[in-house]
Amino acid sequence: DAGNKITEAGVSLVNNMKPGIIPDFKPAPEFSGNPWEYGNVKPELK
Repeated sequence: DAGNKITEAGVSLVNNMKPGIIPDFKPAPEFSGNPWEYGNVKPELK
């Protein structure tokens, strides 16, 4: 019985929701071939 009540309450809440506006993002910049400097260093062996 509790499961049915929870389901009915959830469905009732979802039915009241309306989708929002889809955000308009700028396109990503072209890949430059060098993503970041961190990690592009040689290992320190000493």
